[in-house]
Amino acid sequence: MIYQATEQLHKACAAQADYTIDPEDRKASKLEHTSEGEEIGRSGEEGADKPTVWHEEMGLLPTFSTWSQVTMLHMYLLVVRFRDMPKIEQTTFQDGLVDHFFYEAEAKMDLVHKLTSRVIRQKYLKDLFVQWRGLVLAYDEALAKDSDAVLAGAVWRNLYKADEKVDVRRLAAVVSYMRKGMANLAHVGEEDLVRKGRGLFEGWGGVKGEFGGVDVPSSQVKGLR
Repeated sequence: MIYQATEQLHKACAAQADYTIDPEDRKASKLEHTSEGEEIGRSGEEGADKPTVWHEEMGLLPTFSTWSQVTMLHMYLLVVRFRDMPKIEQTTFQDGLVDHFFYEAEAKMDLVHKLTSRVIRQKYLKDLFVQWRGLVLAYDEALAKDSDAVLAGAVWRNLYKADEKVDVRRLAAVVSYMRKGMANLAHVGEEDLVRKGRGLFEGWGGVKGEFGGVDVPSSQVKGLR
């Protein structure tokens, strides 16, 4: 039951910034690459008729790196919720969620990016595991300090790769989205958590919806414009 539940929860996380690589583009050597050499795909799940909000509104390229960071961000929200469970359930659910993520990560390397060498895939997976551990520590630090500024810094380093040109409105929107997500999940019972599966993150308004709050002038700076 837990295996199936965590599989569906992982799919909910992984769908947020999914992407595809067109085989014809690869065959014709038309694939674009980032400055770090990452392949840039097409936003959305296979057959999707529009790009995901994380690519279109949040300024992130449809790459493996973006997919993994956005997926891990949503996994983190679930991990925080799991901490309210009894210790055994918490550990089992978290381990299952992480296992499903790494299974899919390796599958994407192999099937989507044609990285056929298992040795190289294992190297990348080890790097990805280090990123996951670092992400959890960084986001936990923000929760421990109850600081949006610390959380924004963690989002900036992980999601936006410490890009100095990032739009700070986007950082603020992600922070607001994460705060709302943790608050929403705190009110979801364990049975509903398992039952909702892929629909778990629906109904929040999405990260795009947080721009409305970000753009409201603060009372503390009123009259300074």
